[in-house]
Amino acid sequence: MGFTEYRDAAFLEAIGHPELAGALREFWPSRGPHWDALARLSPASGGSPGALLVEAKSYPEEMAGGGSKAGATSRARIARALSATQEVLGMPVDPERWMGRFYQFANRISYLRWLRGHGVDAWLVHLLLTDDPHGPTSESQWRLAIDEVHAELGLSESHLDHVATVLLPALEPTLLEQSS
Repeated sequence: MGFTEYRDAAFLEAIGHPELAGALREFWPSRGPHWDALARLSPASGGSPGALLVEAKSYPEEMAGGGSKAGATSRARIARALSATQEVLGMPVDPERWMGRFYQFANRISYLRWLRGHGVDAWLVHLLLTDDPHGPTSESQWRLAIDEVHAELGLSESHLDHVATVLLPALEPTLLEQSS
């Protein structure tokens, strides 16, 4: 099976908005987030396509990391983007809070808000797999992990419109091989 995780201009091309490439370069440094899955959403009446952005995880430890590893120039641009996102969400502006171990979650929220700010009807889905053999996680364990991420980033439900968490049971690898 072959998979591609799109980022930067290729990401915008994949969701049907290549015209935003210049604005994205101003918003975020190159080598930005790469997405586990993307989909174009057909507009209800004419207009431009919407986008579904998917970030998938097999077990909670995948959500945590070492924070942003960007150099000084890129880090400053990222801090501006995260600050702008926090401001739009009505949160206290504290980009360093979002550059820590749950930085990936925070940058996904920032991309979603940036797209919506550019008129794209975008949605973010966190697809969380239960009982994956790589790291078996129950639904209740996932819910605790998501609550921890939200608390550390200072996010409440009011900050998460256009964001969904979907829990699905993992398939056995042999079932995936049979369906391809």
